[in-house]
Amino acid sequence: MGRPPRPTAGRARSAPSQRAPSRTACSLHDAGACRSCPDLARPLPEQLAAKQAQVAGLLADGPAPVARDTWLPPAGSAPTGFRNKAKMAVSGSVSAPVLGLADRFGGSLDLRGCPLHVDAIQESLPVLGQLVTGLGLEPYHIATDRGELKYLLLTASPTGALMVRWVLRSHRHVGTLRRALPRIRRALPQLEVMSANIQPVRQAVLEGEEEILLGLAEGMSDRLQMDLLLPAQDVPGRPEGRKAEETVLPLLLPTRSFFQTNTAVAEELYATARQWAAQWASRRRADAGWADAGRAGTGWMAGGQVAGTGQVATRRAGTGRAGGERASTGRAGAGWMAGGRAGADAGRTGAGSKRGAVPLRLWDLFCGVGGFALALASHPALHGAQVRGVELSASAIHGAQASARLMGLDPRRVWFEAGDARVLDPRSGSVPDLLVVNPPRRGIGPDLAQRIEASGVGRVLYSSCNPSSLVSDLAAMPSLRVRRARLFDMFPHTGHAEVLVELGRSGSGGGRDGRSRGLRAGWPES
Repeated sequence: MGRPPRPTAGRARSAPSQRAPSRTACSLHDAGACRSCPDLARPLPEQLAAKQAQVAGLLADGPAPVARDTWLPPAGSAPTGFRNKAKMAVSGSVSAPVLGLADRFGGSLDLRGCPLHVDAIQESLPVLGQLVTGLGLEPYHIATDRGELKYLLLTASPTGALMVRWVLRSHRHVGTLRRALPRIRRALPQLEVMSANIQPVRQAVLEGEEEILLGLAEGMSDRLQMDLLLPAQDVPGRPEGRKAEETVLPLLLPTRSFFQTNTAVAEELYATARQWAAQWASRRRADAGWADAGRAGTGWMAGGQVAGTGQVATRRAGTGRAGGERASTGRAGAGWMAGGRAGADAGRTGAGSKRGAVPLRLWDLFCGVGGFALALASHPALHGAQVRGVELSASAIHGAQASARLMGLDPRRVWFEAGDARVLDPRSGSVPDLLVVNPPRRGIGPDLAQRIEASGVGRVLYSSCNPSSLVSDLAAMPSLRVRRARLFDMFPHTGHAEVLVELGRSGSGGGRDGRSRGLRAGWPES
């Protein structure tokens, strides 16, 4: 069976859904059955203002006070239709499966009608429920330790393509799913990645260590392509009259990898980080007397082509693709086709820099599938910089490497490696000019905070999903001060807040200090 066609419908970048928030937006909430959105009845602008005030107050009153005037306007979310993933516990029976919430006492709540999911997920959940029945997959019950199907984990791309993971107690039904793949693909033509995850533990653990990809022999992929659309932004030094272009960032998600749940707000997060980094780099070059970026040869697009970069900067109307079709969907090294020609990054020694100048060095710790690193590397003002991404998850690193190849980025300038934050070792002399950290909820912790403090790195972009841990981490880096901050509402109707802060070292111009200047240990030869 051939590969099903990918959805080609376009999307509104900042508005996945325009359904207005109200007390009747969700029948489960109105009935008191689901309390996952405690603020649902509150108008969204009021939610955002209250969340902004709470987070700003938390950081202002912390041990490393953040001035309230450093906050930029927050990035809000659509009220519904914003969740690009669904984590559905499967309960009930074969004939009447329940997809949603389940507890060890046998209680369950069906969430197939949840209005927070993107349309692609809302439309697929009833189909998956029918497939559970049709394939005879017995739902698992913790209380009795019976059944096989524990969870259905779904992720949807902006174009509507789907990744579906079947979390099973054992290998019993792996063959069933493999044999039923043609049937499943007919029912879900947007299916692009499918796997079986084996989770044998008698606990409410979401997934196990063993992942079995299904359908590779039939042309399906091992990664879901998330084509993020970053809004157009001004670039210092852009030629007069040249229109700023939107940027497509193709991120390839392996089955066991993290990505932000709210695609539109994630786009704003990456766009903000790359804009701040580009502004910092331009100021740094200006202070050093370097030539301005944005001249001919820095990757400005003309007539749908990017000269000499292999990157495509505009999304083709109605396709969710950029500048032209991908040569091989989801395959590493395929490269973007620009106007029918594959671009090539020739590995420039530093766009906009003086001959012989050391390129800027940008590190992204906790890089995941490379979102921040690739967003920065694709900005014209940062072309020529050396970008290094580090992440513990090997599968996420493989996805980031594949995305970099897909974008045509020079591996001598942009690379990813599996490792932890200890790669930042002030004693080694290998210190970046700009550091990006995007840790889990626990924050970077005292060890990494002390490493950053001692390293002398002049500029840090810290993306936090937990303002409380951010407060503690800032206190452990007293020489770094918040220059600006922005809140991102990834999860409306809840108290959750994502925050991006830009840190600058006191008394520093934001570059390498004397302890790290000229030291290049740990970097590949260019």
